[in-house]
Amino acid sequence: MNEQQNIADTASWFVSEDADVLLVRGSERIELLHRLSTNDLTPLNDKEKKVSTVFTTAQGKIVDWVSAFSLEDALLLRLSPNRGKDLANWINQFIIMEDVEIDNVSSQWCCLVVQGKADMSAIGIPDQLDSEHFVHLEDGLCFRAHAAYGDRYDILIKREQEEGWRDKLSRAGYPHVSDSFLEESRILAGVPSPHFEFEDEINPLELRLKEHVISWTKGCYIGQEVISRLDSYDKLARILMGFECAKPIPEDESIRLRKNGKNLGRITSKCLLSNGHTIGLAIVKRDEATPGAVELSGDFGQMEIELKDRPFWADA
Repeated sequence: MNEQQNIADTASWFVSEDADVLLVRGSERIELLHRLSTNDLTPLNDKEKKVSTVFTTAQGKIVDWVSAFSLEDALLLRLSPNRGKDLANWINQFIIMEDVEIDNVSSQWCCLVVQGKADMSAIGIPDQLDSEHFVHLEDGLCFRAHAAYGDRYDILIKREQEEGWRDKLSRAGYPHVSDSFLEESRILAGVPSPHFEFEDEINPLELRLKEHVISWTKGCYIGQEVISRLDSYDKLARILMGFECAKPIPEDESIRLRKNGKNLGRITSKCLLSNGHTIGLAIVKRDEATPGAVELSGDFGQMEIELKDRPFWADA
């Protein structure tokens, strides 16, 4: 497909997305991961269930944001790219006498992102698939992506089947597009990225994950005390916001968001649209995290941008 095509003009498409995958076996696999991560994983005792959760450090910082799938006798964890080894090592440090075994099987799997509704039945995806379940495929599984993306599904398949699935999707009316579609759609949805928003240590509350992957009734987990205190005492100092600028933003490491002459925050990711506008995400002071005009300043000078709410948190 022509890489200059505008995402807004392409109702349906698919693209490959990098991801790491862990296979977790053992009779105590669900109990252990439930104790370690932010969400309630007990639904995974039922087959074909999906739960999103975050593993955090004792200081409440993100280790990774993970989707967990209940198979017949194991859990499959879909991780951020290149985090399989680190997360496996992080979990292993908490395995003492538990019957749990973790294998990094990232090299065996690949992920295809499918956006829009062309001929869903042609690829074996039911229209009514909800966010708490997944569908077994002959060579993998399919699940609904976050609602902020609209009609989007992720297909996790064995790597040797990727070419066949690409052909199947093309025949079903989904053109293959460039990777830029992934980043543009992510920023428009407001979904934080492991490459930018949680590349460095950050609390999940700051990335608007409170309503999506944190259970407030499940009991203790690693980092729970810090996260609960931030929420209970309303101590969160900064938070994720979207923004838009009517022109390209220069590459400048000195760039900062400012309002009334005071530092407001920093840009974490941005994308240039085909119309010359720039969209992006930023971490800003919570007290100023409202839609409206602010300044962007750097060595290049100043320009005006507008803070925006995004679907990832607007409907939470």
